[in-house]
Amino acid sequence: MVFFMNKIDEVKKMKTIFSGIQPSGTLTLGNYLGAMKHFVDLQEDHKCYFCIVDEHAITVPQDRLKLRDNIKSL
Repeated sequence: MVFFMNKIDEVKKMKTIFSGIQPSGTLTLGNYLGAMKHFVDLQEDHKCYFCIVDEHAITVPQDRLKLRDNIKSL
């Protein structure tokens, strides 16, 4: 029970991060190095919420079928 309570205290002290990635194309090395690798690293010390911001992606003209495929591939 003590271990469980210590874990709860750790989670309460963690900062919360919310971030998303736009599905505008296929994943690249730049996506990995610039965002996704950091997403994984941040999970160690922060309470994280990550998402695919597909609603944001529809603010620019795109082929809807290609957008759907990009969302699914992420």
